[in-house]
Amino acid sequence: MKKQHKSLFVLIIFIIFVSGFRYFELTKYNSFIVVFFNTQEGDAILIRDSNFCSVLIDGGSDFAVIDSLYKYLPFYKRQIDYVFVSHPHHDHIHGLNLVSKRFEIKNLYYPSLLVNLESLDDLILRSTKSFEIEEKSKQLKACGLDFKVYKIPSKPNEKDLNLHSLVLEVYKDEQFIFFTAGDIYEEQENYILNNKQLNSVYLFKSNHHGSKTSNSQEFLNKLKPKVTVVTSGYANRFKHPHLEPLRIITKNSQKVLRTDIEGEIVIEIP
Repeated sequence: MKKQHKSLFVLIIFIIFVSGFRYFELTKYNSFIVVFFNTQEGDAILIRDSNFCSVLIDGGSDFAVIDSLYKYLPFYKRQIDYVFVSHPHHDHIHGLNLVSKRFEIKNLYYPSLLVNLESLDDLILRSTKSFEIEEKSKQLKACGLDFKVYKIPSKPNEKDLNLHSLVLEVYKDEQFIFFTAGDIYEEQENYILNNKQLNSVYLFKSNHHGSKTSNSQEFLNKLKPKVTVVTSGYANRFKHPHLEPLRIITKNSQKVLRTDIEGEIVIEIP
């Protein structure tokens, strides 16, 4: 019996230790954090406040987003408050479909498309509320932050899903803290420069994973990000990021981080 009591005591101590460590990891951030998950390809980005209100932008191409969400959300929270689909390419939406089978998606935002895609239709069906975003900018509050969300005008019957990518501008107390725009090209960057009022931003997610088709000198010079995160999985098949945009990003950013080198990246917003 004494041996059983000792084993039980050790087990209880272990559970207390693990629970304490888990609590510390969940509560060590006092402000907003932006987490860039380490997916094989694509984007998966979590914005979370200290009360665990959550915004998920894309989901990558694999189960990595599921494992990572459990690291930043308490076990009792089984819902994602806001989800944005930048565009329904597999490396952006597949992980969201996996998430929707384990978490309740309260509010889903997705780009207006001329075609029906099964992956997007399934996600809409499994979400409590869904909102289609068109070219007109939509302003909303999510987890205490202000979002401007819009699509860039495209040609009629445009089939390139990258050209339907949502653009998200995120503000905290009127300060421009985060810019992310899916897989837009330099042409769409020029549209933003000519039609939107952007200032320097704290955090920038490189457009199209650091592709040579995006991240122009003019665009980066306008944003002047303090931190740029390049989302491109290790040894990805597209060989992102490309050398020339990396040079431009590095020249115009105070700090550059890459998921293919750093793995998962956590940025605490001051």
